[in-house]
Amino acid sequence: MFKKILFLSFLISTSLLAKTIELDKGNLIILDRVVDDASVSILKKELQLLDIKAPKNIPIYLFLESPGGSVLAGMEVISVIKAMKHKVITITKFAASMAFIISQTASERYILPHGVLMSHRATMGAQGIADGNLN
Repeated sequence: MFKKILFLSFLISTSLLAKTIELDKGNLIILDRVVDDASVSILKKELQLLDIKAPKNIPIYLFLESPGGSVLAGMEVISVIKAMKHKVITITKFAASMAFIISQTASERYILPHGVLMSHRATMGAQGIADGNLN
C-alpha cells in the first residue's frame, strides 16, 4: 500500500495552499484494521519503539484506516500516545468509532481530501438472563 517514502498533500483551510509531508518507516505507523487487543498490542509496541528511535525534532505520524472497535483496547492506545515524548499527528483516510476517538487524541490531525471521520455513541450488547429489572 505504501512505498518506502510516501508524499501526501493536504489542503489547509479553504485556501489552495498545500502542505507536503514526507512519510517513511522512521516517522510513520499505520493502523489499518479493527481496534482490538491483537492490533493494539502491535500498535503500542510500534509507537513505543518509534518514540525511542525517532529523532527528537520530528513528529510521529499515525495513519488511520480503521472501522474502530474495542473501546478498552483503544483507550490503551490513547494512554500510550499521551505518554509519548514525540508529538503524534494523525492522518486519516477512514476513522470510525474508536478509531475516530484515537484520531482526536493527537496534538494535530489531518484528513485526506476524501477522508472520513465518523463518531457515534458507544454501543453494547447483552446476553443471558437478567434477574430483576434492566434499564
